[in-house]
Amino acid sequence: MVGTINGGSAVHSIIKGQVSDKIGYINAPFLVTFAASLSLLLFWMFAKSVTVITATSIIYSLYCGAYLATTISVAAAICGSKRLASLTRIIFAVMAIGISLESPMPGVILDTVGYGTDYTGVILWSALMILLGSGYEMSLCRPC
Repeated sequence: MVGTINGGSAVHSIIKGQVSDKIGYINAPFLVTFAASLSLLLFWMFAKSVTVITATSIIYSLYCGAYLATTISVAAAICGSKRLASLTRIIFAVMAIGISLESPMPGVILDTVGYGTDYTGVILWSALMILLGSGYEMSLCRPC
């Protein structure tokens, strides 16, 4: 499924760049992260077969690829191109901290709450973190 998500993200990143031109670079990341959390709640939560899980991976990749494709465009739109190099380093450094802190949690949830087989807690945790991230993004959308 990771390969499906990565492959879909690559294709969808190109498409979402064009969509961002139409809806705006500031609006696009908020909308796609919000939609990513909904895709987890609506599709992954009820996935009981490999086919549905694969479809969920493809749907989720539509949104997560778009987020990464628009990150730098948003930074340039908000702060301008003069500070873009410094801002890009800061953005990815903060993202690395968040990823490092968040990544082990689904394993802990699966082992303690799901007893190694029930992914409901992992799905809820993942969707909640994405929802919180989309809300945080909207709070940052102001000029530097």
